[in-house]
Amino acid sequence: MRPMKKQNTPFMLISTDDQVTKTSLSALIQRKIHQSKQYPGEIVELINGVAFVSIKSPILRTIKIDQPQMESSSTMRVYGDNIRVGDHVLIQCQASQWTISTTMSEDVYFSTSHKAISTQLLKESDELCTPITKRSSRRKLEEWLGLSASEATPWAIPGRLEQGQKFISKKILEWCKSQGGDQFPRNIRQSTPKVKDWGNGPLYFGIYPEDTSLDSFVPVAIPQDEHRALVEAWADILNQVSERPKTTSIVSTKVEESQTRAIIPLTQVAALVPQNIAQRPAPLVPAPVAIIPPALKALVQSFHLPQPQEPIDQYTGALVAWTNSDHQGLKNRATDFFLMSLAEGEPVRNESEMKPLWHKWHKEADPVRQVCSLIKSGEESAAIRSMVGRTFPGPEVASEISDYLLLRWKRRLIQMHDIQFTPSRKIERPKLEQYRREMRLRGFHCTNTWLDRLLITVQTASEMGMLVLLRGKAHHTQVLIKVLSDVFAHSKHAQVRLPRKRTHLLGRPNTENNTFAPSDFSLAIRAGAHHHRYGELGAWNPYFILLSNIENYVKRDGLSMLLQEMYYGKGARLYSEDENKTYVQEYHNLQDKEDLSSQEKDRLSQLEEFFRAEQLGGRKEEEAWRLHASQNTILLGTLEYPEQEQNLELVQRALVLTLPNFDAMEIERILENRKDEPEQLLEIPRNRDPKKTWKLFSKTRKEILYLLSEFQDCGLRVDDILAKQVSFLLASAEAWELPDNALLTSHIAHTLLLPRIHCQGNILIPVLERIQDIGGLAPQLIRSLSKLQSLALQNRHQIIHGLMTQI
Repeated sequence: MRPMKKQNTPFMLISTDDQVTKTSLSALIQRKIHQSKQYPGEIVELINGVAFVSIKSPILRTIKIDQPQMESSSTMRVYGDNIRVGDHVLIQCQASQWTISTTMSEDVYFSTSHKAISTQLLKESDELCTPITKRSSRRKLEEWLGLSASEATPWAIPGRLEQGQKFISKKILEWCKSQGGDQFPRNIRQSTPKVKDWGNGPLYFGIYPEDTSLDSFVPVAIPQDEHRALVEAWADILNQVSERPKTTSIVSTKVEESQTRAIIPLTQVAALVPQNIAQRPAPLVPAPVAIIPPALKALVQSFHLPQPQEPIDQYTGALVAWTNSDHQGLKNRATDFFLMSLAEGEPVRNESEMKPLWHKWHKEADPVRQVCSLIKSGEESAAIRSMVGRTFPGPEVASEISDYLLLRWKRRLIQMHDIQFTPSRKIERPKLEQYRREMRLRGFHCTNTWLDRLLITVQTASEMGMLVLLRGKAHHTQVLIKVLSDVFAHSKHAQVRLPRKRTHLLGRPNTENNTFAPSDFSLAIRAGAHHHRYGELGAWNPYFILLSNIENYVKRDGLSMLLQEMYYGKGARLYSEDENKTYVQEYHNLQDKEDLSSQEKDRLSQLEEFFRAEQLGGRKEEEAWRLHASQNTILLGTLEYPEQEQNLELVQRALVLTLPNFDAMEIERILENRKDEPEQLLEIPRNRDPKKTWKLFSKTRKEILYLLSEFQDCGLRVDDILAKQVSFLLASAEAWELPDNALLTSHIAHTLLLPRIHCQGNILIPVLERIQDIGGLAPQLIRSLSKLQSLALQNRHQIIHGLMTQI
């Protein structure tokens, strides 16, 4: 599965420019201005000191992505000195205009431009050639060239571009000509990449059909290993078909089909129209042609089982079709179940898997659901492929089964490829008043101000991939996540204890040292990702994870950096990629093997559990060695007694909430003893634009800037992370329609600013006095500042930590 896309990544939020004003939060952040990226080009004309630089098409597309605010074209107007027509140069954006940074030799130019072109082409190839595109291309090539349906079919014609020459295998083109007609190789050659766009190479490319037309081939750049795999796949096809008789071309096949259709009598046309899907045939209607494959008959005879009586019913026909599937797991499972049905329910092979399937089969009354109970998640497309073109089951039953599997497959495709889903009916997002009401109906009685702060903090942490530190008793935090999970529809929660050793945070090798054993923390992260991927479409499906013993990790910021890598990076490394390849290969080998020893069966069961979809967070087996988190996963940590002298590094990268006083026992009693199902809020993801929102809250922005300037000597770090946290909190406030007033300033101060104070009391006292004298602050914030001031007066020469008071 392709990894999911994440919007509003915190590490790409605020861009730096050279016009920073005092009213901007960026004025308090000292950052280096990175030098603009350079792009290769060739000077083609000079007019009055203005150079016209030719830019190749892939590099131009890179420029438009990197510099969207700048004008760009294939011939750029650039200013520079001491240059001539024909010079190879590097251009860059400086002071909002294009300039020439340096000239270079021809060899360096070709090397630089080749690197830039290949990088852009491979990036575009990844976006174009998705697994669905490759699968569709395979089916078209199979149809045009008379190949049997298989995932081993190459999805493209491989080629190579080197020193301006394009090379494609003549054997492949000649065979394609014999199978698909003269037009096929001619269209392939016309679709090869242009040297003026791609350069002289060396590059590897693949040519695949874009749509159903024979003249719609598209070239894309591919890595060398994928080119090698395509060449080997075509070699296998040429070796296999060399022993078979030639098939007719696609053109002649279509002519024959049209002639055949033309001579069908009109009286027989009605018999070809499929019945309404609602009019389901009886379960024992014989299939049109009930022929069991000879290989399956031979297997039945080898186990001394009774041969099935023909004609067989159509639902059994679907099962027989799956015994010849190109998906090895589905093929083995369908074969084992078919043999088991002939043995009157006694497992013939793979007893541990067949018995649960047998019971699941007989729990279903509907025959379509019975048959589909054999299909595991992710095998829907393979099951449908197995029935296409088969003589049995009949069209009505095949249509019903396909419809049911397509409904299952639709959800998986939408979430695997991060397709934006819009519900067919308009769903109103809940209002702030509804959220407050539902919290109080569950016994959570506190001020509206704190409930609002809880809501925007939790959703901001979800968007930024950061931790929420809950300041309060452990039992109270457990009750809080139960209430939150009960308020929002399609939400779940879990409680996890972190390992004492930091080296075991993500897990460690198992006792046999033959696989990796993920920790409870890693399993919870993957459970959240699985819930997000296969949760309700179009809804916010939060997964709350409470870390009950965060004290061992709060002194350093390593946990926060690890979370950022899981949310927005390449994922946290669990074990080596080579080890994972070994596990995957062993798993596939055991799946393909028919006669397994007892040790091999145990090992297969162990690997099946290891690569289970829930264990992998819905990702591919090849990605099991890294741990990824989803945006709906919300991590909360309980922090009861922070140390006074210790500067808690994790607080600098987290959002802090101090729990109010509430009756936890009363809330638990309400949740357990209620009779009716409560109403839950169906939260739809809201649009957030942190850059735009920062400009909208002028009053809050002014007060926050003042607080930051006053607290800058009190241990409060003013950096990029803080700036982005403030911006995301304001974006959440805008999404929930919170007004621009002193209460919003109080939310940000309590969540981000006050908990990070760490200095001596005599330094903090005058700062608090100046802040309280300005006026206009919210009463809640003034009350908290007064408590902090009293603590500083009592401990003038000691370290004062913002978490020492019940704010």
